[in-house]
Amino acid sequence: MTNNNKKYFSLLCFLGSGSKLLQAQINNSKNVFTIPAYPLKFFPPLYSEWEIKNSVLTAKKVLDLIIKHHRSILDSRCLKGFNGLNNLGDDKKGFIKISEKKFKKNFLDFLDKKKINDKNVYLAIHNAYQLAINDQSKNIIFHPHDIEFFNSFILKRFETSKIIAITRSPIYNFWRRAYSDEKVEEGRFDVTDCEYIKNYRYINRLRDLYINFKNLNSKYQKICKFFTFKNLKTKNKKTLNKIWKFIN
Repeated sequence: MTNNNKKYFSLLCFLGSGSKLLQAQINNSKNVFTIPAYPLKFFPPLYSEWEIKNSVLTAKKVLDLIIKHHRSILDSRCLKGFNGLNNLGDDKKGFIKISEKKFKKNFLDFLDKKKINDKNVYLAIHNAYQLAINDQSKNIIFHPHDIEFFNSFILKRFETSKIIAITRSPIYNFWRRAYSDEKVEEGRFDVTDCEYIKNYRYINRLRDLYINFKNLNSKYQKICKFFTFKNLKTKNKKTLNKIWKFIN
């Protein structure tokens, strides 16, 4: 399937709202492809650093950097923390792993004779993953997750692509995320350090709320549809039908 036959959409998490649950349900369709979770969340700033540090970026060089910095694309166990992809299944020991050999070949094939820039590399990653799992879907859903990076990167490169955004009550979610952060930090630090950084954690979560609202602007009016986590849980089928209608 050529790149021209594909349609691109984005899934945004507004205020921390169960985007991975929605992503997993959408991905159950045979007509949709998406890389599980959001291992490319920090791709935009990293790529900018790569351009600064390397006078020439070849496809092979970029591939090596991706394998180094985004290895969880190939094996979800490489992303430590509260990502939910390392404890799958009834025994809570499942994970997601794809063929590194296939991914590399497909990545380099996609970029052959193409300009090496951030947009083409981003497309190459999704194309390589899709072919590595023998997926032929024409509807590709990016999961940038972060609205700030989405505005500065994807929105400028895929201006007409539709956006699926999911949100929930900011006050309730603040404390839910604070609880999640605490559980992650308990596994990394001792009790004293956990108490010491607690205030910074709260400040960072408040900053996240501010950034989400700050980056929401008039550009979203025609291409974005908001859905709530509550409706996803309590009116699941109805909500999914609305999403299918929105992305046609």
